[in-house]
Amino acid sequence: MKKRVFSKKILFWISAIFFPLLSLISIFGAIGGMNAQFNVINFLYFTALGILSLIISVKLFEKEAGTVRLMNICIVLLLLPSLYRSIISVANLNFSAVHIKYVIILIIYLILINWYRHRSAVVDEINKIGKYDG
Repeated sequence: MKKRVFSKKILFWISAIFFPLLSLISIFGAIGGMNAQFNVINFLYFTALGILSLIISVKLFEKEAGTVRLMNICIVLLLLPSLYRSIISVANLNFSAVHIKYVIILIIYLILINWYRHRSAVVDEINKIGKYDG
């Protein structure tokens, strides 16, 4: 039986492109933030996001268990600042469509990841059919 993370191949390939790029962008964001206006919170955020997305990339290509759970954590970490900026822009009547589109796309991606994740318990039950455990 082949190891799988998602039941749809296109979702696997989107994730295989998205998370390595996210790790590079986050690591360069952490390095680029080291200037005269150094902010510890931004540095820790980008570093944690970069390390987490790098771990997800490795687990995704090795198709290990628990990858979807880590992907959920990483996407929620991505959503928090954008969701905050969207709420602030709506509250100030300064509608920024960029943040709202970004939030909507990430929420749709989060739903798709959880909807099409590979459920190994169902596959294990199907594989046990016809086998004698005596």
